[in-house]
Amino acid sequence: MKRSTHIVAMTIGVSLLVLAATGAAAQSAPTLDKTFGFIRDKIAEQGLLNFASTTHDPADGQTWDNQFTAEATNVTTDQAACTVDFHWHTTVDGKPAQDLGSTIQFKIVTSASVTSLDDDIARLNADGGHAAWVTKMRPAIWVLLVRKSNGHTNTVDFRDRDMAERVAKAMRHAAELCGGAGAMPF
Repeated sequence: MKRSTHIVAMTIGVSLLVLAATGAAAQSAPTLDKTFGFIRDKIAEQGLLNFASTTHDPADGQTWDNQFTAEATNVTTDQAACTVDFHWHTTVDGKPAQDLGSTIQFKIVTSASVTSLDDDIARLNADGGHAAWVTKMRPAIWVLLVRKSNGHTNTVDFRDRDMAERVAKAMRHAAELCGGAGAMPF
C-alpha cells in the first residue's frame, strides 16, 4: 500500500510541476503587439513636462536658472518596421530648442537605460568642457536613453523613475523581439 501511495504522490507532484511549467509558459513575455502598445501609450501619457534648473559654476561663482518644457506627441508604432515614431519638442526659457521627428528603430537598438536628468546634464556639461558646473532640476526628471548601433541616441523624458524603468525594460524586450543589434541579450 505504501508503494502505490508513493507512486500516486509522485505522479501528482510531477503533474503539478508540468502544470506550473505550462502556466509559466502561458504567462511568458508579452507579444510585440502588447509591448509596442505599452511603449506607445506610456510615452504619450507623459504629456507636456515642465521643469526648471539651477546651474552653479564654482569657477566664477555665478548661478543661473532656466525653464524647460519637453513633449513627445503623435506617438505611433510600426510593427513591420519595428519602430516607434514621435514628434519631440523642447523649449528653453520659452524658446524652441528641439522640434523634430524621432524614430526608435528596435532592429538597431543596443541598450535602453534610465538616468536622472541631473546626471545627464552633468555628462553634457562635461562633454562641453564644463565638468565643474553643477545643475539641479526641479522637479526630478528621468531620461530614458535608447542607444543604437548607428551611434545615435533617442531620449524620452519621464516624471516617474519607475515608469521610465518599465518602458526601458519594454524597449529592451522589443529590441529582442525585433532581432536588435549587437549587444543582445541586454
